[in-house]
Amino acid sequence: MKIKLVLASSIILALSACASTSPTDSTKVAEKVSARSDMRCTAKAKIGSHISKKRCVSQKQYDQDKKNSQEQVQRIQNGPRVTPKNSEF
Repeated sequence: MKIKLVLASSIILALSACASTSPTDSTKVAEKVSARSDMRCTAKAKIGSHISKKRCVSQKQYDQDKKNSQEQVQRIQNGPRVTPKNSEF
């Protein structure tokens, strides 16, 4: 009888601990960052994972990263302009 009571109490305690709603570190950081209007936060998960990671940067840095990414895509899409040796171009 005591074993069943201890087991039931343990299960209830474990389930109630899993349902706690205390703020996590990333939530606290996001709250601090959101107080600054010049910050931009994004949350991205790695491929194959459901766990996202939050990254916060200044608006200026975000714009620069976006510009760099677009330029890199342009370079990849355009590729090197190579003409054959025997062409008349």
